[in-house]
Amino acid sequence: MLQQIKRKKLYEEVMDQIVNAISSGEFPQGSKLPSERELAEIFQVSRTVIREAIRSMESVGYLESRTNGTYIREVSVDDILSPLMSVLAQDSRTTDDIMELRLILEPSSTSLVAKRITAEQLQELEEILQDMEQSVAAGQSGSRHDARFHAKLIDFSQNEVLRSVYKVCEHGMVDMIDAVGNIEGQPEIACGCHRKIYQALCDRNAAAAKQAMYDHLKQVYTRLGREIAVEL
Repeated sequence: MLQQIKRKKLYEEVMDQIVNAISSGEFPQGSKLPSERELAEIFQVSRTVIREAIRSMESVGYLESRTNGTYIREVSVDDILSPLMSVLAQDSRTTDDIMELRLILEPSSTSLVAKRITAEQLQELEEILQDMEQSVAAGQSGSRHDARFHAKLIDFSQNEVLRSVYKVCEHGMVDMIDAVGNIEGQPEIACGCHRKIYQALCDRNAAAAKQAMYDHLKQVYTRLGREIAVEL
């Protein structure tokens, strides 16, 4: 439905232009914004209008004030995704969706790791696996080391977007790993699955690493009684 056009306030027009300048790179992230006086002269408005525009842009995360002036805030992928991921992680209705997300992300990211992992990183995984196996041999679930193993793999992918998106999985993953770790025989099975993933990484076999991670997650979901319809 057509509606009467509402005239923007001056400070909103100033905001729009500054946002466009940031988007175009005229004001790069991390750079200092011109002073209030300079901006007032550029836009031909009062410094009160400039101050209101700056306050509004600070409130939504575009700018940050420092002792020596106002700067264009450097925004990371994590800054953008974290609020959304936090909401999803707290919504019980998305539990199966998060599981499906893991089945989509982790096998492919593990394949990527097989191509990029270093000898030092393989040693880190070996130490985590040894901790997990010792924990399980002592009658514990090994769930803490299980979670560490998965988190390290995502970190070793060297993909910042994957790291940020995976954070939503981590919230639900801890409870899931604890739950499945209480199922008789599962900790031993999990150790074997992780060893298989690790061996594929040692062999630099991307296809085998991807399959091993997929098989591991599907096995866990089956033990939890979940029906997840994601296939490789």
